[in-house]
Amino acid sequence: MAALFEARGQAAALAHALAAAGLSWPQAHHRFEPDETGTGTVLLGPARLLVIAPAAQESALAEALGRAFDGEAMADFELVSDMYAVFSVSGAGALDVLRQGAPLDLSGQVFAPGSVAGTELWSVTAIILRHPGSGTGFTLFVDTSLAGYVADWLAVASGAPPVLKPGTMASPPPALTP
Repeated sequence: MAALFEARGQAAALAHALAAAGLSWPQAHHRFEPDETGTGTVLLGPARLLVIAPAAQESALAEALGRAFDGEAMADFELVSDMYAVFSVSGAGALDVLRQGAPLDLSGQVFAPGSVAGTELWSVTAIILRHPGSGTGFTLFVDTSLAGYVADWLAVASGAPPVLKPGTMASPPPALTP
C-alpha cells in the first residue's frame, strides 16, 4: 500500500505548491529520492508529478497538498491511491521475474536504484520503480482493475504453476518458463 498523488500544471506553479507542502522538487526526471519518512516526488514529464508516500501518511499529505495547491491557478493535484494496485517484487530473482514481462532493460547499469519508468508489463500499463538505496527490489504500480491479472503473471513468472482463469494463460510459452 502507498499514498499516491498526481499533480499536473506549469512547472513553476508545481514547484511553488510542492515547497508550500514541505516537499522538494525532484532533482531529475524519472528519479525517486525519498526523504527520511519515505515520501518523495517523481517528475514523470514536464507538467506531471507523482508524489509517493507510505499509506499511513495519506491523510496528512492530502491536507498539506490541498492547502498548498489551493491558491495555484496553473497547477492541481489529485489523490490517486485507489487507482493503483501496488506490488513489491524483491529478492535474488526479482530482475529475472520482471524481465519476462517488461521490455525495458531493468539491469542496475541502465535502470539504477531510484529510477522510475512507465512501461508495458505483460501488456498492462505499469509504473516501475527500482527501490532506492540498495536497488535490489522493485515496486510496481498498475491499474487496480488489472491487479489480479498482474498477480497471476508474477506468480507464473516466479515459477508457480499456471492458473486457469479468464484472461490468463493456460501455460506459459517456453520463453517465459522459469
